[in-house]
Amino acid sequence: MEQQSGVAEHFFQVLNCLHQLTGALGNEHIKEAEYKITQIPKHCPYYCLILLDIALYSHTPFRQQYCSTNDSNNFHFQLHNTIQQNPNIQQLVLTPSVRQLAALLLKGFIKSYWHADQHILPNQIKKELKEIIPLGLIASDTTTSKISTAISMIIAEISEHDFPDEWPNLIEIIIKIYEGSNSEIQSFGALKCLSLVAQHFTDKQTIVAFPVLTPYMLTIAANTQIPQNVRAKALTVCIELFYLLGMTAGDGSVEEDDFEDDEGIESEDREEDIYTKVSAECKNLLNLVLEPTLKLILSEISTPILSVEGNCSFKMECVKLMNVLVKEFGLTIEKYIMSVLQSTCNSLEKEYDLFLKYLVLPSKDTGLESNAIAEHYDSEGESVNFSTVVCQQIELLSTIVCNPKLGKILSSNRANLIRLIYLMIGYSQLTLEQEEVFESDPEQFVNEEEDEYANYSIRIACQGLLDDFCEMFGYLGTNSLIAAFNQRMEESKQLYQSNPNHSSWWKLREASLLSISSFSSFREQLMEEQELLDMNNIIGELLQNDLQLPSNNLPFLKSRAIQCTSFHLFYLTNNLDAIKQLLLIYVEHLNPQTQPVPIRLYACRAVARVFQVDHVETVVNNCENKDEMLKKILVGMCQLANEVSDEVMHIPLESIAIFVKFSPQVVIPFSNEVITIMWTQLEKFANDHTIASDIINVFEKLALIPEIEYQLVNFVSPKIAQIISGNLVLVGMHFVEKLLDVGYTIIRHSTKEQIPFLLNTLFPSIMNIILSNDDEDLLQHGTECIRAFIHSGQELVVQHRLQEVSSFQLILEYIQKLLLPDLMDGSSLGVGELISEIFTKVGKLLDMNIISQIIKAAVIKLAATDSLALTQSIIFIFAKLFHEQNITEMLNLLSSITDLGETNINHYKTGLECLMRKWAKNQQNFFGLYKLKVTSTSLAKLLESGDQRLAELTVIIETTETKSKKRYQTRLGGSIKEKEIPFIIHAFTLIVDAYIRAKEFEKSRKESNKLEGILYGEEEEDNFVSEEDYLAHLVGGANDYFDDEDDIEDPIEKIDPLNQINLLIVLPQMVKEFCSVNQQIVPHLQKILSKEQKQAFEEMMNATTIQQ
Repeated sequence: MEQQSGVAEHFFQVLNCLHQLTGALGNEHIKEAEYKITQIPKHCPYYCLILLDIALYSHTPFRQQYCSTNDSNNFHFQLHNTIQQNPNIQQLVLTPSVRQLAALLLKGFIKSYWHADQHILPNQIKKELKEIIPLGLIASDTTTSKISTAISMIIAEISEHDFPDEWPNLIEIIIKIYEGSNSEIQSFGALKCLSLVAQHFTDKQTIVAFPVLTPYMLTIAANTQIPQNVRAKALTVCIELFYLLGMTAGDGSVEEDDFEDDEGIESEDREEDIYTKVSAECKNLLNLVLEPTLKLILSEISTPILSVEGNCSFKMECVKLMNVLVKEFGLTIEKYIMSVLQSTCNSLEKEYDLFLKYLVLPSKDTGLESNAIAEHYDSEGESVNFSTVVCQQIELLSTIVCNPKLGKILSSNRANLIRLIYLMIGYSQLTLEQEEVFESDPEQFVNEEEDEYANYSIRIACQGLLDDFCEMFGYLGTNSLIAAFNQRMEESKQLYQSNPNHSSWWKLREASLLSISSFSSFREQLMEEQELLDMNNIIGELLQNDLQLPSNNLPFLKSRAIQCTSFHLFYLTNNLDAIKQLLLIYVEHLNPQTQPVPIRLYACRAVARVFQVDHVETVVNNCENKDEMLKKILVGMCQLANEVSDEVMHIPLESIAIFVKFSPQVVIPFSNEVITIMWTQLEKFANDHTIASDIINVFEKLALIPEIEYQLVNFVSPKIAQIISGNLVLVGMHFVEKLLDVGYTIIRHSTKEQIPFLLNTLFPSIMNIILSNDDEDLLQHGTECIRAFIHSGQELVVQHRLQEVSSFQLILEYIQKLLLPDLMDGSSLGVGELISEIFTKVGKLLDMNIISQIIKAAVIKLAATDSLALTQSIIFIFAKLFHEQNITEMLNLLSSITDLGETNINHYKTGLECLMRKWAKNQQNFFGLYKLKVTSTSLAKLLESGDQRLAELTVIIETTETKSKKRYQTRLGGSIKEKEIPFIIHAFTLIVDAYIRAKEFEKSRKESNKLEGILYGEEEEDNFVSEEDYLAHLVGGANDYFDDEDDIEDPIEKIDPLNQINLLIVLPQMVKEFCSVNQQIVPHLQKILSKEQKQAFEEMMNATTIQQ
């Protein structure tokens, strides 16, 4: 009786909490209930059974099987009886929201505790749960079906741990429920449960379940007497199973490992035997069902949708399943790919008329009373209708195209390729829904054009596929796109001549122009082979026709014409008059009084593109009223920045930055207005990192103008100082951080004459907040500001005093704070760059004792941290010092540091050991080309020094012991093993790796600059210097050496002479010199280098010495 009383008490507690959590008693009770419900399981072993009984209270099978026997030991009968005896309690339990919440809480509880705590969830309770829970799949109405979904999730969670060993009959139980179902809801629920269970399968579970489930699901899917939703859900199960099988035995599951190691061969052979057997078993499973699967789904894919009112769920799952088969088993089903292509293309061609009639053309052109298409949703709430099925078919085509081998099947026939591209241009037409967005929310419309992930649609799917064609097929793809474009443009003209008032002509024309505007790969190909497309004639036609249309008539077509012409300005480099005409048209369309927002945004972007074209100065100078025009541009861009929302704010901000750089003299009279707008928007969008970065970029360009920099120093910096000296919580930490970014920009661009003013106004406020706060982001931004002071002020900072307090002493106190071992690593980021700047700029003014203290504190911090970013930052200090100071003296100093503090968890004996071991472990993970240049050449200089201490030093590295040369995606790559090897050997391999990474950087740089170089008519320059020259630049100054702006984000790093080193020249020189002196090292290297490293080493040794 006491036990029954305790159960009843816990039941009432749970029920009361559920009632409160539904919000029925008011939101003020929810927090309290959330806490109470988490405490109940700690002293109630029956908590999950109580939740289950509440969730399944109205389920007849559960009541009949577990609540009908009057047994004092029957927990469920006693609980059921308690509910029945109290009408109020019964009514509460019958509330759908209470029962659904109980099921969801049970799911969360099982996910957290099924394998975590035997005390909270005993094995006996687990056993009982597994017996009862499947009854929750027997749903009879909407309410119970929602509970059934939660029950399915619970079963899936349990199956991940217990199937098949502890729950061998799970699949049999669910199939039995499916076969015994008497409603579509129940049949669907059982299959949905199987699909969720399959999502949790491991490779072992997949091998057990696949031969049982897949043929059974295919039988269900093939039965046309079964409701379409149920057939579709059967295919969902197949999708999960085929995907998991592909992870183990698909085309992409095998990886080659080129690392040669003679250890553990016998163990590896055993592992390889196991994996080979698993793979063979999986391939046998695939062969059993592949033929009937393809036959079933190809038949459905080839059948076009005939009505937008119908249920498309079965075809949707067929296309999804085919997509999985192509991705995972593309080479296996290669002989079927042509059939897949033909079936999909034929279906899309036959569905094209429906697309035009219901999605593209207005009622006035079709005669339909309504263009609405039927909306259907799957069990996850995803839309399944005509539009989404068309998208899925296009995705299938994209999967084939992006497979290099399968794509060749399509590219082998140019006529088929043109036919498909022609079809995709048609499907790219603007839909009625997108027109409505243009009218109701124009900024969203532009944002969706800019961001392909903003709102997926048929149009975006088509554009993605066309981009894939150009990227994967190169010249053939570009040539085929041009052929299809010409066909569609001619078709558009014929439609116009037939009926100029019909929407079909301009929508097709707009889609055609979109197809030659949106893809960088296509435009890049055109730049190289401009004869492929007569773009001069197209631009001339757009100038005469589309760009002369009234904006309120066909704004979509005009917007596209503006975008298209601006993307292809490179065609007009010999026709400056045409560029001038376009510029004047773009400027006209920036006018807020006459133009809608989308056109103004496209015009804004187009004007910015004109300013980046070669010889644009000549174009602008030839314009009448040049100064007035430039003012209009600036005012128009600023008005946009003041009006638009965050969705498209990047467009005017990026354009303003380009304009400021192009025409600084025009900006000066408007600097107050520009600064005010930027300040207002920074305060408004401080939480949006992307927009805030764009605003900071504008300030960066403004600061390059001496007259405006003066204004920023004398008026903006005091305002920043005033704000950050106030209550930071009220101001907002994000805004404070962005103000520090602006301050950094002002300080970095200031002259030495301006530094004293900044030291007296801005510096004290910055020091105050960074010395009194530990906020990570705040300290990172503050550290950059102090670094900028050192960079611009140099000795002035050391000499400056505030009320008899040395400003530099405050900086040293701040560095001491950043290097405290117990300070959060994130708060210390940037400390290495700050210290390096101090040593470089004012090191000669510092006492050696101060330098030694900083270095010791840095080593102690290095020993305490596991953060890669902070490790890189601190190692950077020493990498720079090895370039600038006597290496022997630096090694002496590091060797003398023997007390690394209590946080020295790795028990390093000296500072030298700590530095070299940390460096050896992390060098390969350092990020950024600049840091790679500094650290790799520093390592090479260490090797060249020949210091005996380095020869005696060993480092510990981690290697991956691969279990097999054939690895599977569901497996781990191998076990991690530590090895101790000589520092010199490992440092050499790191230098080789740096050479490999430098080649990758160079390849990426050339690819990214290729487009820009052709577009703007710029010659590629090589600003790098050899090892013999770069030290001279340290002495002679660095202002003449600039790398590409986009290569390095840090402007101070950009002008460092070390950044001018060409690793592809310098590293081979240093390696050859070292090997010529230390020939004995080469045989050792050959044993440990991978195939890729050996190839790189051979390249370096055979490289021709280049003198610059």
